[in-house]
Amino acid sequence: MDISGSRGIERQFALDHLGDGPGTVLDIGPGPKPKACMAAIERGFDVVAVDMEPIREEWVMAYTLKGDRKFEWGFVKNTLPSGQGALLDIGPAPGDPKPARIAAGRGWTVTAVGLEEPFRRLPENRYTFIQGDFNEVDLAPNSFDYILNISTIEHFGLAGRYGIDVLDEDADLRGMAKARTLLKPEGRMLFTIPVGQDAVFPPRHRVYGAQRLPLLLAGWQVVTAEYFGKFSGVDQYVECTRKEAYQIEPTIGEKAYYGLGLFVLAVDL
Repeated sequence: MDISGSRGIERQFALDHLGDGPGTVLDIGPGPKPKACMAAIERGFDVVAVDMEPIREEWVMAYTLKGDRKFEWGFVKNTLPSGQGALLDIGPAPGDPKPARIAAGRGWTVTAVGLEEPFRRLPENRYTFIQGDFNEVDLAPNSFDYILNISTIEHFGLAGRYGIDVLDEDADLRGMAKARTLLKPEGRMLFTIPVGQDAVFPPRHRVYGAQRLPLLLAGWQVVTAEYFGKFSGVDQYVECTRKEAYQIEPTIGEKAYYGLGLFVLAVDL
């Protein structure tokens, strides 16, 4: 009797009845090539697998940055109030400056500063773009009610990307110090960064941990702080403690990964 293909039929039967997550799936006896587990994870489930045989190394899912923008942009969407004041966006993404779009849509007058102008245009009556190095651009002190600093500061001063030619190891610290001078005393900065074991991956980014993060936050009051990482072999961000975030080992390359830190900051008067 030829039973070739039976595993595929059985797996498809399970997936046809599984639906989509979120939720938790128990896979009893997935075998060394857990294709059904991988499919369940891709559908949004957390998976617990039990077997006598270990999973082959090539099937162990590597963590990636999948979902990082969802958390960062969702953080802005859920945290930024409506307003009619002045808002500064530091380093808008060249492809889609979504945080600035959220701010303009909520009534803020947005000034954005970055090395590369975004491709996607925003309403000119509520959006001004200044092209240049944030640390060198002249902006009036105490002039912004809110600042968006979303996955930006970790790139400051790393030569080889975004038109940066000369390494400046402390450009990130100077950028954070400058942002303090631009925020009104009662203002707030929404701030997101890579977190994990301290590392620098030129020309890509820095990762902030127990050594560098306190330097970055010097002079700031942390109003709220949230940390996210990926655990238990599941490529999905979940909330964790600061201690757990500091222990994340960042990677670089095709499957780059780090934890996320989401902060609301105020000037420490």
